[in-house]
Amino acid sequence: MVQIVLVEPDVAGADAMIGRLTRHGYEIDRVGSGQEALSAYEHADLVLLELDLPDLDGVEVCRHIRANSNTPIITFTADEAHVDRVLSLHAGADDSIVKPFEFRELVARMKAVLRRAVPAPAAETVAISHGALHIDPRKREVRVGERVVDVTRKEFDLLYLLASQPDAVVSRKELMSKVWADEWGTRSRTVDTHVSSLRNKLGDGDWIVTVRGVGYRLGRDAIPQLPGRESMEHMTAGTDLVEMVSANRHTDASSPITMINVFEIAPEDLGIFIDGWRERAKIMQSKPGFLCARLHRALSDDARFQLINIAHWTSLSAYHDARGDPEFQSRIRAVLTGQSIEVTATPALYQVILEQEP
Repeated sequence: MVQIVLVEPDVAGADAMIGRLTRHGYEIDRVGSGQEALSAYEHADLVLLELDLPDLDGVEVCRHIRANSNTPIITFTADEAHVDRVLSLHAGADDSIVKPFEFRELVARMKAVLRRAVPAPAAETVAISHGALHIDPRKREVRVGERVVDVTRKEFDLLYLLASQPDAVVSRKELMSKVWADEWGTRSRTVDTHVSSLRNKLGDGDWIVTVRGVGYRLGRDAIPQLPGRESMEHMTAGTDLVEMVSANRHTDASSPITMINVFEIAPEDLGIFIDGWRERAKIMQSKPGFLCARLHRALSDDARFQLINIAHWTSLSAYHDARGDPEFQSRIRAVLTGQSIEVTATPALYQVILEQEP
């Protein structure tokens, strides 16, 4: 009999669920707190985890379970708690469902998660290399160059599937079917969330390309990789990048450059920050020499969002001229004062300029 640990502080809601699940042949062990969950999950075949717990952060409970076992996890969230749902998937949950939900949908998701928890056939052990990307199914290891990339079980399976068909576009339906054994879940955001997480972990490159309306494929090219935080701690927001680049390496002032800024923002401040970034991007477009900017969003380990702003300029001189233009700076400050200063003026974790080929 399948052993389920149900983590649900609502006694009445838990009792109703236990009765119906028992009639479907499941053996249920109900706990009402995060501490109890951390003591009970080891002997479970599946954990059903309510994220709103009285003692611990449900996302942290999910992360602890995933760090110490491969026990499948399905999280529950209220309809308005979209961020918690995303965070739980990044923390290692296999699936997440919004309350209130249909009981039949819950059972279907449970069966799908349990099916895909079965170990993959041993025959699938061919290592795949794609440029700097190396995937070893025997070790369940992903590397970009010499850097080991820490991925979850489902992230590995998704990446391996894309890499095994490098010239093909893999639909969301096929990904849900082969990675999650879920034929009916084509509307779920599960695939998109895992792809977003993988892109962040692999680095800021076109490793996974979205084919709009179809699915995803492995990228053919990658832009320069974002250096790790440890190697860039000296490049803080207070560093004059123009002087730093000129002093530390040869940089042709007329060569195209890419400027990277990385910010860390609390989830509740994301909307304000992104709106402000869009306004500033419009102003930057008016400056000669500015080419384009992109904003990437990804989760950091402490449940705060990292936003990676990548701006392309025709030259270091054009960027320097923009920084020194009083009218340009006053227009930027006008945007900042219209937003929350605490949010929009958050200093970058680090900044860097990458040289491009002319």
